[in-house]
Amino acid sequence: FSESLFARFTLILEGYSELGAFPVWAEHLEPPNDLDQLGISLIVGGGSELSYAARLFDKLDIDHLLVCDRGDDHDLSSVALSSVRQTDHGTFEEEIFAVLAMGKVLRSIQATLTDEELDGLRKHLVSPDGLDLTQSCSWDDIVSLAEGGKLGKDGLGRLKEILTDQRVPSSQRRNLLKGADIGALLAAEAETVEDIPPTYWEAL
Repeated sequence: FSESLFARFTLILEGYSELGAFPVWAEHLEPPNDLDQLGISLIVGGGSELSYAARLFDKLDIDHLLVCDRGDDHDLSSVALSSVRQTDHGTFEEEIFAVLAMGKVLRSIQATLTDEELDGLRKHLVSPDGLDLTQSCSWDDIVSLAEGGKLGKDGLGRLKEILTDQRVPSSQRRNLLKGADIGALLAAEAETVEDIPPTYWEAL
């Protein structure tokens, strides 16, 4: 928060996924597009506490924009609407799924997990409640199926549920699309601005 006192502008982001993604997405802007060099500070507002940061900056007359999704119970009643950008979907994951090809999402996940973790995740994909894949299917095979459009609408839907933990036992839950590292990797898969969720691009 302290660097915002000296920044030209501050973006209040909901979580660490966005914190990792925004500097990478900014590379699609016309130069200069380095947020640090531009004096633009990024801070994590932290879920329901988002409005506190915005209210503080209002009082201190610090230029800012609050970017959040529609999934949490955000109380934005005390925040000026002109300083808020709210996404179309309920979560960061849904925003990513809406614009980024599943093969690119899977490649990003692959880069953040160990072989053992990937094998554990693959077992969920081939379970009776998961995708209809054979036990001999490797992670690369699953990525190829997704990239080749061979999973079908239902298969892609179930895969999205698994990747957001909805079909994984509570003892093994790990949100695979959360965190600054995965956020940066997902953002790096954006070849054009069409691969960036519209609200995030508008905020930039």
